[in-house]
Amino acid sequence: MADVYELLVSVDLHDLTEAEAVELQWHLGLAPMPAARGVVPDHTEPVFTEDGRIDGETGPWPLLAGGGPARRIGGVLFSAMARDGARWALTSRQELHPDEFEDVGGLLAWLHARALDSVGFRCHLRFYEDCGFEEVDVVNGETVWP
Repeated sequence: MADVYELLVSVDLHDLTEAEAVELQWHLGLAPMPAARGVVPDHTEPVFTEDGRIDGETGPWPLLAGGGPARRIGGVLFSAMARDGARWALTSRQELHPDEFEDVGGLLAWLHARALDSVGFRCHLRFYEDCGFEEVDVVNGETVWP
């Protein structure tokens, strides 16, 4: 786990259906996996045998569900989601490996499309050894990693 990044996401969302809210809570590690999922297409990863052959797949898994002490970035990993009337507030601090960027990027693009307004989506990333963060943006529905 040498290439580790810190991801910070803060977004205010509107117009979520109950099913979308439940699925987001699952992705944040706050609820069990719902029977139907539509926020992010099902994502799986290969399971390898000791000699490197693919032996099936695992998944889907919640994308921003890390919790407790961080392994490399220091501090605590967490995700939270709260409702205020029709608005939902979501915040997450996670450790990511670059292999996770594609799947997490799909979730970030979905969140960006449902952000309350132009400043309702804030997302930043830093390599665990760096001091400063760079902005993660979404352009034309695609997450742009720094």
